[in-house]
Amino acid sequence: MGAGPRARRSVLIAATLLALSGAPAAAQRAEQPAPPQAKAGVPATAAIGRITLSPAPDQPFSPTVPWLAHRPDGTLVDCAGTQTSCFQEAENEAFAKGWSIDVYGPGGAVVSGINASRGIKLHPLRQRYIALHGILISCEPIDEPCLTVDSMVEGALILNDGAQITSTPKTASEHTFTILFQPRTKLDPEGFSAIASSRIDLGSLSHSVASGRSPATVGFDASYGNIISNIITAIEINGAGPGVSATAHHAFLAFGATPEFGFLRNIVTVAVAHLADEAVVQLGTSADASAFPGNYRQNIITIGQIAPNGPEAIAYRDFGRQNIVTIGDIDTEQGLAKFGVMLEASTTGEQVTVNISRSSTRLSGGDFQDYGRDNTVTIDGKSFRNGNLTVLRNLPTSCAGQPRGTVWNNKGALALCP
Repeated sequence: MGAGPRARRSVLIAATLLALSGAPAAAQRAEQPAPPQAKAGVPATAAIGRITLSPAPDQPFSPTVPWLAHRPDGTLVDCAGTQTSCFQEAENEAFAKGWSIDVYGPGGAVVSGINASRGIKLHPLRQRYIALHGILISCEPIDEPCLTVDSMVEGALILNDGAQITSTPKTASEHTFTILFQPRTKLDPEGFSAIASSRIDLGSLSHSVASGRSPATVGFDASYGNIISNIITAIEINGAGPGVSATAHHAFLAFGATPEFGFLRNIVTVAVAHLADEAVVQLGTSADASAFPGNYRQNIITIGQIAPNGPEAIAYRDFGRQNIVTIGDIDTEQGLAKFGVMLEASTTGEQVTVNISRSSTRLSGGDFQDYGRDNTVTIDGKSFRNGNLTVLRNLPTSCAGQPRGTVWNNKGALALCP
């Protein structure tokens, strides 16, 4: 019997495949589209969806001399009249087109930087990123944050490969932060302003003021939107720049909570924070109910070392609740300090674990004070439930005249009179 229609079709398909397999390889390759060719002079790092900012050869360190800002197609962003070495102009265009930015220094031991004679403002980072690689951003004396970060959802600000940001205002004011995170712009499609579900890697930050004390090296202002569920890391947050005396009240400060907004459920990891004269790391600003201290809560904070600098300085101060805090070392090697840990009256459910080394002067006020409730503090392996006994002012401070077995406050530790 002859082959049916299905069998004949199978034979025809097999013959076609055999013919194709025998076609010259060159002919097959000729049918494939050629890959796009990079334009001459365009950095290999330039890619679809981002602007690449890099210095020209022998680039001077001047705010009015632009770096080269390559668009994905290799053309350059117009940076005429720049005051930020073209950083702000590149960010304006990147935001308008939904692009990210990579900023590259020359690498090696060569110091390269972007100088700015005005503050740099980052537009909302909605699934965008800005990454700095091995460069220094330095802001000249200005009365505003060196870098202001608006809303950010599933975005990233990353300081890689030794990148640093420093600010050197002439006179301190309420505006002179090195970086201020302040979500104000409502995002689409969320319909709210926030910094949420984002990666923030701060690298190394410093702050140096000629006159006065600035609020903080880095500030997180929740006045206009939540700062929630982010991963925040830093190598060093320095409140004094190249000097050894504090020029900021805080290295890290979260503030501005409202009935709706706060600093919540973030994971904060910092290697060292130092040289601030009030509280080096602080969550909240007041225990009053009107300041909504309960909206600084459920954060996980890990810090390698805190070194205060001032006779009234505190290493870690908290107004919030249910925060989990671990500090590898509180040290007085960089100056006088009063307290290691201060938990204010609004705190509740805090868990704080810390080591304290007294390499020079002691903490003049004590290792810690706990004015809150249901907090647990562990100092050098010794745990205290609800805190420092200096707060329990009804306890005697010696056994003089006290009967045997009386509980007394032995310089912040419970003891029984013999």
